[in-house]
Amino acid sequence: MDKKARELETRVRLDNIFAEAERGSEAPKKSRRLEPVGRQVSKSAPKQTDQPAAAPQEAVEAPKQQPRDKDTKVNPQILKYVMIAGLGVVFAGLLLFGVFMWKEVQNLKQLSGQSVATSQDSSDLVGDVGKIFLLPAGEPMIMNVDDETKLSEQEFFKNVKTGDKVLLYGLDGQQNVYYAVIFRVGEQKIINAGQIEMNSIGSGLQSQ
Repeated sequence: MDKKARELETRVRLDNIFAEAERGSEAPKKSRRLEPVGRQVSKSAPKQTDQPAAAPQEAVEAPKQQPRDKDTKVNPQILKYVMIAGLGVVFAGLLLFGVFMWKEVQNLKQLSGQSVATSQDSSDLVGDVGKIFLLPAGEPMIMNVDDETKLSEQEFFKNVKTGDKVLLYGLDGQQNVYYAVIFRVGEQKIINAGQIEMNSIGSGLQSQ
């Protein structure tokens, strides 16, 4: 009996020891489960360091680069050609202006020469007629017969020929009435002379 009692007592003690050991191993687990929320949060929170947190970088748009202007420098060779062309245009303009002025001067000289020649011819004609016929005083208006067919139907001009000269002298106090002398230069003779009305002549005469 004693031996069994001892074995039983030893077994009980061992059971108690194992039970206490199990209680001791479960106690930290319970304490861990019952830790305050604040401590858990602190454990889960990231460790703070002494370095300052980097500021969030804002998205900054890079300024748009303006397109560079193309090289505006003028090629010296092109500039040289442009200057030569401009000088050529100016020279051509001056040359044309000079030619125009020269022609104008020549025309004026020619007209002046024709006027002098006409004056001399008129004086010579009046002198030739005055040698063979008594003329009225004054400066006559000289006309040329340019178409005898337009004058031949008129009594005063029935014997005229193309190329004859007609000297017209104005009469005092009478308008459109002239003393006319028809002179044929080639034959140096008077074809007709007398008073006529200019309104009745019509065409066929041209001023010299």
